[in-house]
Amino acid sequence: GVAPEYMLGSATGAFNGGFVFQCDHNTVRETMERCLFGSPAGSWAMMKKLDWNSTAVFLYDASDRILHGVFTPLEVGLNLEMNAFGGEMPAQVRVTVFTAAPQLEMNEFIPKLELGTQRGFTELMKGTTPYITSPLLSRREVGALLEVMQQKAMMQAMKGK
Repeated sequence: GVAPEYMLGSATGAFNGGFVFQCDHNTVRETMERCLFGSPAGSWAMMKKLDWNSTAVFLYDASDRILHGVFTPLEVGLNLEMNAFGGEMPAQVRVTVFTAAPQLEMNEFIPKLELGTQRGFTELMKGTTPYITSPLLSRREVGALLEVMQQKAMMQAMKGK
């Protein structure tokens, strides 16, 4: 088989953008078990405009401040699972793992994001807003994140992890 770090490298051209979903210690297990990522209803207007066939999906754990990826969407819609997340996250995407990549800590991924996107994470951490205000990622941002994940995967492979 092909080592994951090389699959990541070839993936960079596959995506025209990305979307970051958010979870916390209360929802991370449900999110992973259901392979279902959710956003508040207000996100739906933005989500329905995306070309999901070329959108990389990431999951940000706000409790641990870690970015997980890379996922691709299988199904996008409102209330794919009505009772998921206590009904509070109706804008939903059912995902599959695109490639198993190392999770990224804040200091590894924040510098790779454009200032507006960085601000969305900063406001969330400060408690100014309950959600990432700028969950859309540009093609350049997705490429930069994939590059960091690839570098981290290679470092881990060299260390024999």
